Amino acid sequence: MDINNFWGWLFIISAAIVVIQLIMSIVNGTDLDIDLDGDGVGDFDLGTIVSPKGVLHFIFGGSGYLTLIGPDKWNVWGYVVAVLIGVFVAGIMFLVYWGMSKLADEKKQEVGEELVGRAGTVYLHVSDNIYEITIVRNGRQENISALSKSGKEYKTGDVVKIVEASDSIYYID
Repeated sequence: MDINNFWGWLFIISAAIVVIQLIMSIVNGTDLDIDLDGDGVGDFDLGTIVSPKGVLHFIFGGSGYLTLIGPDKWNVWGYVVAVLIGVFVAGIMFLVYWGMSKLADEKKQEVGEELVGRAGTVYLHVSDNIYEITIVRNGRQENISALSKSGKEYKTGDVVKIVEASDSIYYID
């Protein structure tokens, strides 16, 4: 491994930047990439691979390969393999970032008509036709207020179904 050449120095510099980015993201969650769509929301799409960070990973993989094989094997095939390895490293990092973005994916709050048809359990009879029911919303149990549409009386523990939602008022039957 000969680092006293252009590819060696490029590898050392790109490796140092990758390691610094890794340490900063582990320590305080800092992302050093650029948000190209400008809305300030850290989203993820296919354009992320052709970002400064994606190009950095490509350079890191390709220059690392060229540094490892040494100057005596720098020919057309060596450069072709270096490009393929650079694309491979960038692709692997793309998949890692995609997987990490799925872990941080926050769900949209389900409200209104999205809850119609959802089953729930009567938790508390508040008054007249008003009940607190426990439903599963976005994967967790929550209590919401609901009105009995038919006027039927329910006991704690009865399973009910949301049949209508209107102006943030839920109706059960």
